[in-house]
Amino acid sequence: LQRAVAVELHKTERSLLESAHTLRTAIDTIDEAFVVFDENDRLVICNEKYRDLYQLCNDLLMPTNTFEQILRASMERGLYANAAADGETWLMDRLASHANGTTEIEQQLSDGRWLRVVERKTPTNHIVGFHVDISHLKNIQQAAEAANQAKSQFLANMSHEIRTPMNGILGMAQLLLMPGLKNEERQDYARTILNSGQTLLALLNDILDLSKVEAGKIELEHIAFDPS
Repeated sequence: LQRAVAVELHKTERSLLESAHTLRTAIDTIDEAFVVFDENDRLVICNEKYRDLYQLCNDLLMPTNTFEQILRASMERGLYANAAADGETWLMDRLASHANGTTEIEQQLSDGRWLRVVERKTPTNHIVGFHVDISHLKNIQQAAEAANQAKSQFLANMSHEIRTPMNGILGMAQLLLMPGLKNEERQDYARTILNSGQTLLALLNDILDLSKVEAGKIELEHIAFDPS
């Protein structure tokens, strides 16, 4: 009977070891950083991708350390760009979010990379976290915001530039309607209207050219000109 029990225990241990190995292999295969903390908030397991993201605190990623110990030491080493302004406040907010198991944040590291951090609490009060490198998406977003800001600035400048010749046209047109004008004055006002109109037309053509560039429909012209 004892021999049978020993054999069964050996089979069970072997099965558990195989399951643990399979789980570890699966976790290391995940393409995103993965980490688990136990009910006492001590590190249970993390994959190599997680260690790669947090190389500055690799020596802290041990089962004996809690999330707070790892986070605080990492912050003190300057790992988190977000914590630069007010480290203690940032730390308390991050710990509270982690404890609730409801974290969904974008976190910037000191080397410029951006991470999307998602943490969830399991029924056994373990905290499971995924850390995804979104630096490429963040760069695209920042480029789009910069382009949008440039467009806004361009439209503000154009509205000012268009208003100037429009004021010239409207002002001279009102003067032309005044009675008793001399012929020289009438010609001078008309000339100002013409010049302002030509300036306005040139501005509108430039705006249209920019629209064509964005649409990929700009056509270059070959025209002889005098360099001087």
